[in-house]
Amino acid sequence: MLHNARVITMDRRRPHAQAVAVQGERILAVGSDAEVRRQAGSPEVEGIDCRGRAVLPGFIDAHCHLLAYAANLLAVDCSPAAVSSIADIQAAVRRQAKITPSGRWIRAVGYSEVDLAEGRHPTRWDLDLAAPDHPVRLIHRGGHACVLNSLALRLCGIGSETEEPPGGHMERDLASGEPTGVLLEMNELVRRAVPRLSWEEAPRSGSL
Repeated sequence: MLHNARVITMDRRRPHAQAVAVQGERILAVGSDAEVRRQAGSPEVEGIDCRGRAVLPGFIDAHCHLLAYAANLLAVDCSPAAVSSIADIQAAVRRQAKITPSGRWIRAVGYSEVDLAEGRHPTRWDLDLAAPDHPVRLIHRGGHACVLNSLALRLCGIGSETEEPPGGHMERDLASGEPTGVLLEMNELVRRAVPRLSWEEAPRSGSL
């Protein structure tokens, strides 16, 4: 029993309460301390004094980064539905490279290393084979990791001497110390080098 609380019920008929009784994964009662204690009905109930603090129902944060979603619609699809191996990713990037002017960024999204036949992240060298003359950014399906090819790393100013930002991680080759191209939580550093989509680029695909 959570008692002596400011319970926010999300029920318009009774938006506030003092206590909540819980058994297993079920809420048994919500109300005043006295009401809930009566309804809990057991002298052995475990009491947690919330000391007047707020108690909220559990919730799941479902949200969408609208502009990022729109940009993803224009990128090379490397999701598990579209590719099943690093060779498939290379083929998809290679196709995009053929229709993209040399030196322009290629954006690819949605890869999942656990769903690839190789069971690993692609590397800069994998992407170099597909598009050596284009900077390539391949974003993980979770959005918190990406893979850059060698040209993209150079344009971002990332090399073997680069220090990782707080909270960020750069995967390195164990023998040489060179970045493999796999970056975790380093999106801010990468975004500074990647040009934003122009209004002229967006409508070309018919996705927006």
